[in-house]
Amino acid sequence: MEEDNPLLGYIIFIILNLIIAGLVIVFVVRAAENASFYEKAYAEQIALAVDNAKPGTTLFLDMKKGAEISKKFQTEPRLTVEKNKITVKISDKGPGSSESFFKLLSVKAEYLPGNQQIQLTITEKSKTM
Repeated sequence: MEEDNPLLGYIIFIILNLIIAGLVIVFVVRAAENASFYEKAYAEQIALAVDNAKPGTTLFLDMKKGAEISKKFQTEPRLTVEKNKITVKISDKGPGSSESFFKLLSVKAEYLPGNQQIQLTITEKSKTM
């Protein structure tokens, strides 16, 4: 009978670990460049900013990374506000990400391509009955 070479077992173990580590690194890098991750992050950041803002406030939020990703998709970031829900869409794939804010405020969200920023104008919501 042949004796097993323990060195061969170690080499196979190291090769398998390197393959798994490589796959994990590829997954993490691809997730960091994923538009849906940034859509969710920007939507949450905007909703928190609106909840903490007072009427009459204008906020500017940096969106450089989102602009870089949307450029890969040959589009610009889009922001929509309906009732108390903000939707951020960086790519043409998928519906974007939506977050609700709790304050009863009127919010105008606009992407400023020159500065790669989001401008939020927050005012009192008009009371109509």
